Amino acid sequence: MALKHFRFKLSRVEAFKPSEFAIVEVEAMHDSIKTTDDVMQRISNAVAAWIENDKEAADKFDENAGEMNIIDIADFTDELQMYLVPQGLKNLGIILDNDMDEDPKNFTMDTNLPNRAPEFKDPTA
Repeated sequence: MALKHFRFKLSRVEAFKPSEFAIVEVEAMHDSIKTTDDVMQRISNAVAAWIENDKEAADKFDENAGEMNIIDIADFTDELQMYLVPQGLKNLGIILDNDMDEDPKNFTMDTNLPNRAPEFKDPTA
């Protein structure tokens, strides 16, 4: 089977709107992993095994009052790899929105980029 690449966003919602987000990227090694919910279930299983088998992870879990979310594991993706592989996942990467530069003020996803180039001459016009 070819690896299936997943890339998706998880949002924290406060006052009915997203307040911050994490981008999750991972490769699935099994055909049974079809959706992002499948991916997150397998990540959850891996994190549980990591906490059960690694003192550093158990200590972090304890420090977080018995909670471990995607933000908490963002700095531990290397340590998690050995627990992800039995779940059919590898190469987990997590980018937190606070790891990103500020959004551009004058551009959106829909900005027509050539029209922003001062010297652009439309060859189709």
